[in-house]
Amino acid sequence: DRFYRVSDLLLARQSQIERSLRERQSSLFNLRRTVLLYDLTNTHFEGLCKRNPKAKRGANKQKRNDCAQIVVGMVFDQFGFEMAHKVFEGTLHDSKSLLEIIGELNAIVADGKEKPLVVMDAGVATRKNLNLLHEHGFGYLVNDSRGQRKRYLEAFRGQKDFHMVQGREGKEPVWVRVLDDPQAVDQGHVPTERVVLCKSQPRGNKEQAILSNAERRLLDALRKLALRVEQKRLRNRSKIEQALGCIQARHPRARRFYEIKLEDDGKGLRLTWTRKDALHQEAADLFGCYVLRTDEQTLNKHQLWQLYISLTQAEDGFKALKTDLGLRPNPHQKEERVDAHVFICVLAYHLLRNILWTLEQKGDCRDWETLKRVLRTHC
Repeated sequence: DRFYRVSDLLLARQSQIERSLRERQSSLFNLRRTVLLYDLTNTHFEGLCKRNPKAKRGANKQKRNDCAQIVVGMVFDQFGFEMAHKVFEGTLHDSKSLLEIIGELNAIVADGKEKPLVVMDAGVATRKNLNLLHEHGFGYLVNDSRGQRKRYLEAFRGQKDFHMVQGREGKEPVWVRVLDDPQAVDQGHVPTERVVLCKSQPRGNKEQAILSNAERRLLDALRKLALRVEQKRLRNRSKIEQALGCIQARHPRARRFYEIKLEDDGKGLRLTWTRKDALHQEAADLFGCYVLRTDEQTLNKHQLWQLYISLTQAEDGFKALKTDLGLRPNPHQKEERVDAHVFICVLAYHLLRNILWTLEQKGDCRDWETLKRVLRTHC
């Protein structure tokens, strides 16, 4: 009961507390906040949570689709400090959240101050949302969806005008190129938009490994089915097609690169497949490639790439919230208690980020997991 009384009081004063924390951290650490990072995560419930209208079954990032969940949208600055958050219902798509969070973004900016650049991932960066930010005076730097990469395939295939990102000595290279979007006006984009084409060797190696493993699993399943058909252990055509459909459903990443046929060669049914080499090569040429889009005109390609990578600050914040700080799973049932639980976790994150920032200013950049492991030996 005491916990609930305190959580109710905290939730009732959420906006004042967050505003006070923003101002205190800014003055204490002399922070000049020119960039805001916006991202979302979800937290699920072990129970049915019938008394919370926000608790819905949606696409869960931890594959817990059996549980009701809520979605939490959070705004960070470029230093990793939380600036604002909002709790949404569990079925909300990421792209629909910005309309509700735009008021929080406006509240963060003091009257008369220049509005910061907003960095977002592809799930939020719809054309409607970019126009919304533009209308409210915010600049943006976003990651285009994976499907948009094909528009720049020929540019990615060549090395012309690509430059290696500076300050990555001893690491695998990343190449970037900035250009005005040639299709901006035709597609109703902001005419002053620029795109940053990025080619990352580490990301390319990862995507190649993922696709190779997916192909291997698909081909193993096809060989097993073909052997059953060849040995007459599976004769009925409809059942073979049903088994083939199950295989294709289980391996969506690799199936588009193969043409699979079930044919009667006169001796019986036979399962064959051939790889679509042109489509496969096109995908291989885009390994490690991604496109950033911005209306910012003063920063160069290296600075824009570094800004987008700062989105990892938000990812680190979510990781801390969901593990050390107890955001997931949420043990409460009522809507106001669930929201208060989220807010208490956010307050804990503020404390954690203050600790880590203080250490970082002294040159100690170890993460919280490492610090906990070291401190276990101390009394």
